[in-house]
Amino acid sequence: MKPKITLVSIGHIDHGKSTLVGRLLYDTGQTSGKEKPDEFSHFLDSLEEEREKGITIDIVHTPFEGSKYRFEIIDCPGHKEFLKNMLSGTTQASAAQLLVSAAPGEGVQEQTIRHLWLAKLFGIKQLIVVVNKMDLVNYSENAFINLRDSVLSTLSNLNFSTDQVAFVPTSGKEGENVFFKTTNMPWW
Repeated sequence: MKPKITLVSIGHIDHGKSTLVGRLLYDTGQTSGKEKPDEFSHFLDSLEEEREKGITIDIVHTPFEGSKYRFEIIDCPGHKEFLKNMLSGTTQASAAQLLVSAAPGEGVQEQTIRHLWLAKLFGIKQLIVVVNKMDLVNYSENAFINLRDSVLSTLSNLNFSTDQVAFVPTSGKEGENVFFKTTNMPWW
């Protein structure tokens, strides 16, 4: 039996957490033959209110089978009103993926910092930073580097050990660097 890793997906609202996980499930064929949806987040956001408002309200536990590991991805809401749900997901995880949007005017936000602080408080030491929505900045290497540096500064301010934090530029919506290697970021 493969070892299991429980990974919590955290970050500010609308930075693409549910879309990225939904895209990963779709691209790996783990959506049970379901058709490609208008929104990949619909694979996870099953409550009517979540779909109507376009936000995640409750945590969702999603199994994912990799070649070496079994994963359980816990998708958490980014809204501050649902912080207790994010806490519930974080306490169950051994690692985290922080999504930060590269879209203009987004980047490191209030909930980005709050989620990182709480993840550290609850003992999350393994972290990957997913710089999402790279399609909205034309897959710019400079946009990626600037956002990476901003996140590194935030991590340092929160006393995270940054030497082993990985950064990955993605577009969850377009599927770039989610499961398939990107074709739009030759610099990566």
